[in-house]
Amino acid sequence: LLAGTVVGDHAYFSAGSNPATVMRLDVLKMQAGGCADWSKCRYEVSLQTGEEAVRAMFPDEGGSSLILAMYTEPGVIVKLSLPDLTRQGSLNLHKGEDKILCGARYGHYGIFGTATSPGKLIKVDLRTMTRVATLDFVSGEDRPATIVMRGTYAFIGFGSAWAEGASSVVKVDVERMVRVSGVVTKEGQTWLYTGVGWQQWAFYGTRGTENTRHSTIVRINMNPTFPGIPVPPAFNASSDSSITMNWNREYPEYHNGGAPIIGARVLMRAADHHDWSAEHIYAYAAPDPAAPKDRISRVHENPAELLEHGYAATVDQLDAEKAYKFAVILTNEVGPSHRSRSSLAMTTTVAWSYEALCLLIFSGLTGGLAYIYVSSWLSAPRIDALYADTDREEEQSNSLLSGKKARPDASP
Repeated sequence: LLAGTVVGDHAYFSAGSNPATVMRLDVLKMQAGGCADWSKCRYEVSLQTGEEAVRAMFPDEGGSSLILAMYTEPGVIVKLSLPDLTRQGSLNLHKGEDKILCGARYGHYGIFGTATSPGKLIKVDLRTMTRVATLDFVSGEDRPATIVMRGTYAFIGFGSAWAEGASSVVKVDVERMVRVSGVVTKEGQTWLYTGVGWQQWAFYGTRGTENTRHSTIVRINMNPTFPGIPVPPAFNASSDSSITMNWNREYPEYHNGGAPIIGARVLMRAADHHDWSAEHIYAYAAPDPAAPKDRISRVHENPAELLEHGYAATVDQLDAEKAYKFAVILTNEVGPSHRSRSSLAMTTTVAWSYEALCLLIFSGLTGGLAYIYVSSWLSAPRIDALYADTDREEEQSNSLLSGKKARPDASP
């Protein structure tokens, strides 16, 4: 039984068969012990062939229909009437929008997440069973598995595990279908396959990783006060001892967590190191009260650009011809954000002295070859000196044939 819900006096469950079946149980009779004859408490219908593995089930706004979402390729959404479970309509998603893992209702709309990499969030008008909008998540936000609704926002828990062994919860404005903010779970808290909301909190159950022996419950404040996760830095330019990078705000409207951003710090590590630690805090890109005070001298940024166009920073005193990876932490008046994902490897250029030496050697070789060429051209015999007098050459040839002595001044 992969999905279930309660509407009125009945509970509805779906079995993971092909085709899937939907069961209606009279929970009041079950509670009163009146189900000695099981057939009087249970009613069951089958869906169409190919409609299998129902992973999300919820009633519509009026409670007159039951919405089912399938873990199929592509995903399928089916609408049944309540309580008789007769078929009212269905919607097949587009090619590539596969395996619906989660679903939730927002007014007369349904929100569904696909188990793709990266994931997608699809908004459907449940009255007409037509799609309204689509939101594509970013790389690393794979397989949206849980949706907890609060007002106009959906808090999406992902069934993914980054290289760092963590997952994330992303806040989405469902009305406009835009990503608003997000948090990263701690190491080992991955695969957020279950979730429920209570007051201002959302609770997610994790599966853990191969390195952890237990699951955990993650509690998220649905009224966040910390900045959202910044995007990883992108390469801009480099020299033999510095790298210039830039990063934009991932959530342009709500990235600051409700408080002004007052700083951003840059984390740096060698590209061949695969973890982050406190030792990797490199410097700050604006006055950041939460950044370490002993390593804040080597990142340069114009603070006037901080609130206008995102961020940019130059990291110097690096080794030549070496690859580095960077990450970013934003800070507001409340505190720092979660660390961004790692950037792609960025490499410094060849040292200037080495380039100058190579250029000098190349210039010397080129100059030597040019000198040899010019000298050879100037000292070579001229063609017109060898073959200047055609008449004399013919005269010499005739003299040899006739046995006459050639003139002394004839050309040899």
